[in-house]
Amino acid sequence: MKQRKAVAAKAWTSAAWWLSMNGIVAAFSALIAVAALVVAIIAIPGSPDEREPSDLSRTPDLGLSFWQDDRAATMKDISVDVEGLVSRVRVTLKSAPFEIRFPALEPDDGLYIEAKKDDSSFSIKDGTNTKGEPYDAPFHFGRGHVDTGRGSATLFMSDGGTFNAIGSQRAEEADNKKSSVYYSRLDDPKPTRLTEFPTGVYEPSKESLVPLQDVHEDLYLVVWRDSDFNQVIDGGEYEYITLDFS
Repeated sequence: MKQRKAVAAKAWTSAAWWLSMNGIVAAFSALIAVAALVVAIIAIPGSPDEREPSDLSRTPDLGLSFWQDDRAATMKDISVDVEGLVSRVRVTLKSAPFEIRFPALEPDDGLYIEAKKDDSSFSIKDGTNTKGEPYDAPFHFGRGHVDTGRGSATLFMSDGGTFNAIGSQRAEEADNKKSSVYYSRLDDPKPTRLTEFPTGVYEPSKESLVPLQDVHEDLYLVVWRDSDFNQVIDGGEYEYITLDFS
């Protein structure tokens, strides 16, 4: 009888010991799991929904908006404390393709974009005649890159007065009476190369085309829309846009 009690006591002691060890192991494992979860949460990058809020839903004069992955990009009004009345907007973009949406173009209408790596063109004078002198004046008639009929998704960098000319046929239809144009690459010619006679026009090359995934610097756009079709750059028809590829 005493031997049976001793065996039972020993078994009970062994079981209690294992239970207590299992409890310690379980508690320690739980602590490790919680610590790992905290580290993982800290390491997770900010959600796209936590982006800095926009000052604007579209630019003040031309009604432009910039889109990536079917979402509007953040736009900041930077006109304050800057000389002049021209709207200035900074757009935050990823180094990736983007889309510009704007009020729908009429059959003979157009949107014109000058693109540079500095803001040297942010100095247009109201009343500039696009058919006058000098030849390299902003948006001079006949100096626009018209691209292909439906567009090649190429944003041409301006060189000596050249610019991107977007007509109603090239622009795509977007929702809510909007037109849009899509860009996936830059054409950054070094130096400008013309085709041989008799065409004498510029052609992009493999060396000049840069995917937007490889762009990590600001681009500066002057955007003009000749709302009264008089071929004169009037106040309220153009804006200065900085694209921040951060």
